[in-house]
Amino acid sequence: KGVVYHRVRKSVEVMARWTFGWRELGQIVAVYPEAYVCERADAVHDGRSVVSVTIRPTVKAGVQMAVEMEHRRLEFQGRLDRLVDTAYGAFLVRRGWTREEVEKVQGAAWHPEFDIEETPAVVPVVMPPPAQQKPAFDRERLRHLLGKAEAKVEAPKSKDEAEAPVSKPAALPTPTDSPLLTAHTAETPQPPPAAKSASGSSAAAALLARIRAKQQAKSPATLGRATQSMHSRLPGVVEAVSFMFYAERKSSLPFALVAEKIAESRGLDLKEAAGHLLALARLVPEWCAVLDEKGEKLEDPGEAPQGARLRITRAISMQEAKTRLAAKLQSGDAVE
Repeated sequence: KGVVYHRVRKSVEVMARWTFGWRELGQIVAVYPEAYVCERADAVHDGRSVVSVTIRPTVKAGVQMAVEMEHRRLEFQGRLDRLVDTAYGAFLVRRGWTREEVEKVQGAAWHPEFDIEETPAVVPVVMPPPAQQKPAFDRERLRHLLGKAEAKVEAPKSKDEAEAPVSKPAALPTPTDSPLLTAHTAETPQPPPAAKSASGSSAAAALLARIRAKQQAKSPATLGRATQSMHSRLPGVVEAVSFMFYAERKSSLPFALVAEKIAESRGLDLKEAAGHLLALARLVPEWCAVLDEKGEKLEDPGEAPQGARLRITRAISMQEAKTRLAAKLQSGDAVE
């Protein structure tokens, strides 16, 4: 499965502390084109429809992801080193030096006058990829086929065919013309319309009752699956919140802003993101807390009031917060 660029952009920028725009994505694809498949896709970003890209890594069958990621990192670094080495070679040619002379005189592999910033920037691949052009409509071929069809329909008939009388199909006997059908119809009693309507309504009512019973039976299981899904996402939310506060260098941020960023980075809507933050405040209150407008901590918050802020304790590391969260979840503390 792939990820949508607009949903992971902010998270990548927070972790890498670097801009991750279309240019950077295009440069990555230009350096290592066989590592990823980028396809044009439509997405919703900040409440509006945008043109985005679905990024899918090409993974070899039977290879563990950790091994594959380490191989990708080394290969990507090697390709960047070769680009710098090419620029260094051009620098030596312009100065009329050789690598052996530099190593012998300077005692180093690189000449001190070489500025690595002079390495030409990687030309990025155009992002997002242009929309695929639909095959051109062959109007001439369509006009030719329509002309042949019209000619076939309007072809003149021969003289014999035109003068021949058109034979009409024999009339089929109606049910009233058959004595057997008439007698059978007269002897067979027809059910009254009222009884048929009552039977149909009772069957519909029974079907509706069975559907409602199945829905009621599914409700507890559905609720349990939703809670388990939230539990599985909470460690990732802890990481995203930690990175966000680390980048902002603040101990508290507006609750609505944090919820918006979490929704964008984790692929949730605002209500779900707020629910995850409130769950963290209930499960690990010593690390995460919801403050009201006066800056007072809300105990066991069920919802965030207007103007609320989210505060984390910077003295507790992200790993320690995840450990405490896992202990609470393992002990059976439920998230309402």
